[in-house]
Amino acid sequence: MAKRYFTPEDLLDHHWLSGLTVHSDSTIAYVDRSINKETNSYYTTIKTISNSIIETIPGDGFDSFPSWSPDGTLTFLRGKEKKAIWMQDAQGNMAQLLDYPASILSYQWSPDGSHLLFTAAIHADPAKQVNPNNFGHVYEQVYFKQEGTGFYSGTYTHLFLFRVADNSIAQLTDGAFHVKNAQWLPDGKQIAFTAGSLSGKDAYNRRDKQIQDLYTIAIQDCAITKKSDSSLSIQKFTYNADEQTFMLIANNQAFGSGTSERLYRLGTSGTPELFHTEDMHIGSASLNDAKFSDAYTAPIVHPVSKAIYALVTKHGQVHIHRFAGDAPIQVTPGEKDIYDATISADGRYLIYAALTPTSLSEIYQLDLETMTEEQLTNCHTAFHEATWQSIPEEFWFTSFDGTKLQGWMMPPAEITLGKVPLILQIHGGPHSAYTNMYSYEFQALTAQGYAVLFLNPRGSVGYNQALTQACRGDFGNGDYRDIMSGLTYAQNTYPFVDQSRIGVAGGSYGGLMTNWIIGQTNKFKAAVSQRCISNWVSFYNTSDIGIAYTEGIVGGNIWENSDRLWERSPIAHVQDIETPLLLIHGEADLRCPVSQADELYTALKRWDKTTKLIRYPASNHTLLKSGKPSYRVDLLEQVTSWMNQYV
Repeated sequence: MAKRYFTPEDLLDHHWLSGLTVHSDSTIAYVDRSINKETNSYYTTIKTISNSIIETIPGDGFDSFPSWSPDGTLTFLRGKEKKAIWMQDAQGNMAQLLDYPASILSYQWSPDGSHLLFTAAIHADPAKQVNPNNFGHVYEQVYFKQEGTGFYSGTYTHLFLFRVADNSIAQLTDGAFHVKNAQWLPDGKQIAFTAGSLSGKDAYNRRDKQIQDLYTIAIQDCAITKKSDSSLSIQKFTYNADEQTFMLIANNQAFGSGTSERLYRLGTSGTPELFHTEDMHIGSASLNDAKFSDAYTAPIVHPVSKAIYALVTKHGQVHIHRFAGDAPIQVTPGEKDIYDATISADGRYLIYAALTPTSLSEIYQLDLETMTEEQLTNCHTAFHEATWQSIPEEFWFTSFDGTKLQGWMMPPAEITLGKVPLILQIHGGPHSAYTNMYSYEFQALTAQGYAVLFLNPRGSVGYNQALTQACRGDFGNGDYRDIMSGLTYAQNTYPFVDQSRIGVAGGSYGGLMTNWIIGQTNKFKAAVSQRCISNWVSFYNTSDIGIAYTEGIVGGNIWENSDRLWERSPIAHVQDIETPLLLIHGEADLRCPVSQADELYTALKRWDKTTKLIRYPASNHTLLKSGKPSYRVDLLEQVTSWMNQYV
């Protein structure tokens, strides 16, 4: 039977799996995120896998963060607006374990099960915590807003301790800083966490290096000890009890946002040491609209061998690598984008969630003794068996200056008369990377008869530090020429590409680059720019990262370098744009404010250019991968409709 083609509505039936945690008896718990079509919203449930049997924990559709207590009890967060900790006992009975006036953000059991640490966002002023709408919004910070969390509200994420025996709660930290990555140390007497400076400048006022240090706090007297030396911005960490060291995923901010994450060991000296010499990016830096978030797992310490396992982004893949004193070795097989991972208590199995070129989110298990892999879930097997999909074909090309770069071509469902239109896609960041994994937007286009070309130009993660930083201070030059070199290579290599029917599209930095490209050349028949930047001058003072991002990517500020910022702004070249442009933006985007789309749209209309603006209400910068489900479907349909009209 012939397979049908993907349609945007298909994503309404899909699942996004995450939050892996393993019981000592090897039972796996995880979060299954799906879509409630009736409410046009997301629905999260906790599921378990035991002896290949998958069971669903009855819930309210807003369960997350599963964890096993030391005695084997399954606990999790529950609640739509305000999260509390719930538990399910061995008989399957449900009970609320812990509630708090503020929503609980994260939690972890103490080694002996006597306490829970948890984090919550609280206000220094109790009156403003209880009645925030009774007061004006007062700002004195440099960074008074942040994409994903909104405008500064006077709240900070702090650490609390819940004592199970008497249900008492104690606040452990206080001040103008955010507690992150909190976890118990094995002695059960201390908790480790990361934060910026605990004194001096407020976390929202730092304009220099965005340092995150490692601290410990004693639960008996709340004495805090700084463990690191402020040389790194620590993203993730895990404690290695045998060596009494911390394994860190961190960077030294040498190249701002373009600095590669590396793996460090932090001992009692307080000076972190690189754990490997390979020039690679630790953690996940991949971009994909079939992943719900960009979160990734911390380093894993093998419970027996003490080898370190960590995610590595390299050449369009994200795999688990083993670090054990020699060169890092990739252990996970095939082509994958792994974003969540854990290990069984006996160290026999790695369990991970991943995308592949032919599959949406599923959970896999790797036997570290036999090195055989097993797929544990089949959420999308029936969909993939029934639906045609384009498989990306990898290639490498030589750019204008001799640099070797990676790209992929996705052929369409049908090649008629030997020629098909091509859509060039450009990723965001720029310090992220495309992978060759399943993508809704790309599959929607190939199903409509388009070939899709996507590349990792300079600035992308996955090559080496030199290439990752190479676009900084040079926007619109080397990165633009890389993209055009990749397009030329594809045109000369794939005979089915119709040279006269080419479109271009991208989001965030990719939207910025799309805007820039059509102001430099008129070879494209249509363009789609999502969540874009159009004017560096106005972006500088309106984005939540405007100062650092503009000075890093373009180089300069609006007072001393206004000519440079304006010349590198796509809107400065609006009179040269002849390509029909569709602008798509979320109205609550704080990273690339919606005014960036408004400005370019208005300028194009002033000069009688062909353009359309679509603004999605109450939607932020993650619109494409975690926005309201109906908006995601509409967005994909709007993109293909625009390309159909002009390409």
